[in-house]
Order: sequence, then structure tokens, then C-alpha cells
Amino acid sequence: MKERFHTLTLALFFAFVCGNPAVASSPKAPATRVGTPLPTSKPVRSVSPVPTTEPTVAPEVKPLTADQLEKLLQTRLDGRLSFLFRQFANMFVVKSSIELGKTVVLATVSKEIEYAEVESVFPVSYKPRLRELLDAIALQTGAKWDYEPTNRFIRSNRRLKTPITDIAVFEFSKVERKKPIQVTLAEGWTSTDRGHWIMCKPPTAPVGMDIYELGRYSCDDRAKTPELLMQIPRDVALDWARRVKPDTSGSELKAARVGNYDALLFEATLKAKEGGDVHWRHWVFMAGDRCFLVLSTLFPDQEKALLPEVESMIRSIQVTESEGTDRI
Repeated sequence: MKERFHTLTLALFFAFVCGNPAVASSPKAPATRVGTPLPTSKPVRSVSPVPTTEPTVAPEVKPLTADQLEKLLQTRLDGRLSFLFRQFANMFVVKSSIELGKTVVLATVSKEIEYAEVESVFPVSYKPRLRELLDAIALQTGAKWDYEPTNRFIRSNRRLKTPITDIAVFEFSKVERKKPIQVTLAEGWTSTDRGHWIMCKPPTAPVGMDIYELGRYSCDDRAKTPELLMQIPRDVALDWARRVKPDTSGSELKAARVGNYDALLFEATLKAKEGGDVHWRHWVFMAGDRCFLVLSTLFPDQEKALLPEVESMIRSIQVTESEGTDRI
């Protein structure tokens, strides 16, 4: 069966394209999120259609050496994510060429991954390594990633005289993943795995508590790693707070605990879209080099019954894997 490749256009830099060229005519992905919506500050921008003439020539590709690949994966870049995987990958072709000095192609043969939504997890103050960004995308798409050294995802409109260099293709493929976090649910509550977040739902309300995995963090200067891991929760907590209350200051963050971990708590009463008030709370904590956020949104008439259950579940949270930088 012919593989359906994710479409990528490199026309600005190369005379070839990567992947499936049928982006413009592909159906719109259905909405899949049903928990507490992730607040976002991503810009509204259109995605340009790509050519619909499918190239057929498979050019020779010069693979990266082990040292070149590791250097690329260690390089830092803007960590903002947005849109569907297929749309972000289109833009990342150009973005990576500018920021990394190499063209990075994000490819998949999975339609589920192709239409998965990706969104920013890193605070604006942090520039992740490429490895960390790939891990964040894999989390959100239920996938693993691997370096693809061949021309499997590369097609050209014409035969090239020399091998293609300065390009790195990373393939994303579906994988079953054990969640690194455990929580004891209150009676009657159910949980649903949503990739990089878990939706915990009470029996009496549509939402109650969500737990987000917000990436791994590293410092090029190992001596400054403790300082970074102290700063990240504050930056994440403020980023999220300012998405719902733009004038939030650092003084509004309170010391708290999530399980056995030190955390920062932000809480505010907001106006719900449907009218009335909603109580917003989020807790941010680090477990090793990983950052997690627990979000709870409750209506005032639910507080008496549900808040004690939320607080009990928060006390039960354990991270079962926290150290190291192995890929997902």
C-alpha cells in the first residue's frame, strides 16, 4: 500500500518537497478536545497551501553522522508550538533552517498524528533543545520519534546532481506509552489519557481537574541547573496565569504542595463564557527535570462538594519516572 506522507514544502530553499502533496485538498481535522481547554496565546495566522503536483524522484540524501546528529539535537530554539502537526511541520521546515542551520523535516505515515493538535508547553523564557521539542511533540501526538537517515520521505521534481545535505528527517510513529504520573481518583471520578495531559472528571460536572506534562528542562551550564529548575515553575505558573488574567504578578503565586513535591499555586475567580463565575486554580511543580501542572476549574456551587476531592487527589499525586533525558 502506498504510504501517505505528511506534506512539507522546502521550495524557499530547495528544489524538492517532502511528503504527501495533498494538503490543500485534505479534509479538516475534527475537534477532539473535551476537557478544560488549554489557554493559549498562539497567533492567528493562515497556512499557505502547498503544490499539488506530486514529485516522483527520490534524490540521494547524505545522512548525518552520529556527532552531527547529537549536536543538532542539543541545539536550542524557539519552543512555541501551534496548529495541527501537519501545519506546524510545514512551518518548521523554514523555521528550523533559520534557527538551526539545518532543515528539519517532521514526518509521519499516521493520519492520526498528522491531524493531532500541538500546542506550546514551554514558558516563553525557556528555549528548549531540539530533542526536548521533539519529545514534547511526541507526547501530544501519542508517538515516538526516530531519525530517518534515508530518502524515504524526500521527493524531488527533478534529478539532483549531488546528494542533499544539511537536512534531518525525524519520523513520528504511534506508540503505547505508560504515563509517568499516578493519581488516586476520588470516588466516582474517571480519567482519560489525552496525550500530554490527563482529564479527571467528576460524576457531577463536565470538568474538574486536569494534569499536564509540560516538558523536560536542561541547562548548558550544569552548575546552574538547580537555579533553572527553581525558576521554571514560577515562569510556567505566571505564563498560564497571564493567559486568563493578564495583569498577574509574581506576588500572587503561593507556596503549596502536590504530593511530596514543592509547588506554586495560582488561583483566581474568572468570568465564564457562559456567564457567572468560575474558580480557576493551577499548581505547578517539578519532579527531577520534568515540569507538571495541575489545573482545576470549578463553579462556585460545586466548590463545597468537589474542592475537597480535588485537594485529596492532589495530595495523592506521584511521579513514577522523573530523572534522565531518554526519549519517549
